[in-house]
Amino acid sequence: MKLHCQHRDYPCRKVNPAVTAGGLIFTGTRYRKVRALDSAHRYGAVGSHSRRRARGHASTLRPGRPAKCSLLRSRADPHARTSNIGPSRVCRQDPGRIREAFQMREQKYGFPPASRRVHPALFCVRLTNASPAETSFCIRGGALAGWLCYHLPKEGTSILMNRIAIFLLLSSLATAARPRDEVKRPRILGISHMALFASDLQKSRWFYEDLLGYAEPYNLKRDDGSVRIAFIKINEDQYIELFTDTPKQEGQLNHIAFYTDSAEGLRAYLASRGVKVPERVGKGKIGNSNFNITDPDGHTVEIVQYEPDSWTRRAEGKYLPDTRISAHMAHEGVTIGALDPSTRFYGGILGFQEFWRGSSSGKVLSWVNMRVPDGQDYLEFMLYSKPPDAREMGVKNHICLLTPAVEKAIAALKARPAATGYTVPIEIKVGVNGKRQANLFDPDGTRIELMEPNTIDGERVPPSAAPPPK
Repeated sequence: MKLHCQHRDYPCRKVNPAVTAGGLIFTGTRYRKVRALDSAHRYGAVGSHSRRRARGHASTLRPGRPAKCSLLRSRADPHARTSNIGPSRVCRQDPGRIREAFQMREQKYGFPPASRRVHPALFCVRLTNASPAETSFCIRGGALAGWLCYHLPKEGTSILMNRIAIFLLLSSLATAARPRDEVKRPRILGISHMALFASDLQKSRWFYEDLLGYAEPYNLKRDDGSVRIAFIKINEDQYIELFTDTPKQEGQLNHIAFYTDSAEGLRAYLASRGVKVPERVGKGKIGNSNFNITDPDGHTVEIVQYEPDSWTRRAEGKYLPDTRISAHMAHEGVTIGALDPSTRFYGGILGFQEFWRGSSSGKVLSWVNMRVPDGQDYLEFMLYSKPPDAREMGVKNHICLLTPAVEKAIAALKARPAATGYTVPIEIKVGVNGKRQANLFDPDGTRIELMEPNTIDGERVPPSAAPPPK
């Protein structure tokens, strides 16, 4: 079987996600036989399509009375038989119904969007007598600049084998083809901040600034002069935002945020993947480009791009006191009710990678760690079977601060004057992940986890095989 390309202009028409080739039609991963037309070793794609409408799944398209599709004759080559790949209007197949079936199938079974499978694209087939001993099968369209042709021997090769070869070629090309305007995901570099509600700003400032040792480089005020948002600086790229607004239903969590190198690029990418996004990227009051999306559990997720003239960048090299208990927010944890939808959202769409999962009981999964695609920070799924109460919400929605030695960090905290006001017992222990850690709680009950970067014995703890909560 020889392969070569020809660059000639033959008419093509736009086709649908379903594909017919060599007597076979397939939609998604299902296919069925149809009638074919054979004449002097020249084959045209022929379809048999039901007049019934698709309901629910593409495989429910059942053949009605077979009908031969008309073949398009190329003006450039009167001896070539050219046809659409896929149901044409001549076959009376409603392309919208196939698209609807795919969309309904995605909603029901959670398959990736059509943009990750086979897009409608320009494909055209022509079949000619390449030589007395060969039949030429050519395809053009999608990412192909010209004609891609196979020469199939006539003698010694059955019609069935020719059709199988055609089917395999079309399957590989249709899977690999992508529309030229497919949007690429920009980089997601790490955690930007976690925003929390503070019922008493002065108490929160005492905890985060006096006890934990952080600085507040700036804040945003209301018209009456009162502080609405206080910004606590962890490092040049990470902050804790304290909101003095009335809390929502998610306990003290306001939102989580990740930063990227292109907010507009990520907005366009998410829109192409079917995620609800604003019409344009906004600019926050501190000067960074940003927009919000919502994850499957209803958490607000802010996407941030740091701008050179923003307050964030103007504060570089400043407000980083030696008293900081930690210089890095390793992860932030949020409540997750159902694992699969969140995995598809954060993993399948945003590109986060799972690297560990653990169980507190060994029977039911408790945590799943998802690392950002272009950095080391990660989001921790805090799984639950029944909705947590206000206290449990503060435990699950948490911030993890990395420290090289937990025992030294706790000893430094206890030696500070502000420690006299902290009365919650601090327990140092080894977590299920094998790392030494200690938990503190801010005045509103949000957990601040201090954790060492490595396991106590240097060995990686294997992930749990326990099932997720039901």
